[in-house]
Amino acid sequence: MRKRSETRVGRPDTRQWSAFLTAALLVGFLTGCYTYRPLTGPPADGASIRAVLTAEAAVRESELRGELIQFMDGTVVGTGGDSVSISVVANRAIGSTHVRDLRQVVKLGRDDVTLFSERQMSWAKTALVVVGAAGGVALLLGTLEAGGNAGGDGGGGDTALRGGFRIPIPIGR
Repeated sequence: MRKRSETRVGRPDTRQWSAFLTAALLVGFLTGCYTYRPLTGPPADGASIRAVLTAEAAVRESELRGELIQFMDGTVVGTGGDSVSISVVANRAIGSTHVRDLRQVVKLGRDDVTLFSERQMSWAKTALVVVGAAGGVALLLGTLEAGGNAGGDGGGGDTALRGGFRIPIPIGR
């Protein structure tokens, strides 16, 4: 009688596949790909946007921040008259156990911006990343599993990596 964790030759263990599926979904959730859709009118409060700056505004903002800035990504926190206030990441503090974004509100005049685009989730790009990651993990698992010896190794030790899966390490060069 087979134990629950044992499988017949050629059939994957259901726990392996559930772990594989969970990992693939996690990759998709964490690496969500975004695209930007141009807006025809002013952005709404709370919208996640990208503002493409004019040359003059880019030079002004670059001098203030100390780095070249041609566009700003952020969340609209207010619109009024001829200006838009955007909450942007001004600095990112990375510690050993955390990442903290330090945000700043930037007020831009409508004549400082050539284009507003709204950030949207791209399901096609995300699916492509998930399929690519899942295929890579499946290939790796298949390579590692193909190296095993289903009939046992005669007591000579572990044969899990015996299928030609080797990583060359140059020594003494």
